[in-house]
Amino acid sequence: LSLAPKGTASANSVEDMNVNRANAKQVLEFVEAVINSLGDYKPFLEARYIKKLQAWQIEERLGFGHSQTQTRIRKACALFAQTMDMTAGTALTAYKDQE
Repeated sequence: LSLAPKGTASANSVEDMNVNRANAKQVLEFVEAVINSLGDYKPFLEARYIKKLQAWQIEERLGFGHSQTQTRIRKACALFAQTMDMTAGTALTAYKDQE
């Protein structure tokens, strides 16, 4: 519980908000750089997850069949995760045990 009156922002909270905003901007710029590094897979990732297009729309725009589009989207996601893991130290990549 806080004894501070509601609706007033302390200097610390404003400073924290500005730091968080700056950090978020850096993260977004980094993610954009990773997406830009994906080469031929970049359009698939952008279309699906940034523009939020449906599979048929991506197929139509990029000129690939359904199975090729799905394969390229999966590959784009894997490359994005691997690149983030290698450059940012994230743990986005999961591996299945081969039986």
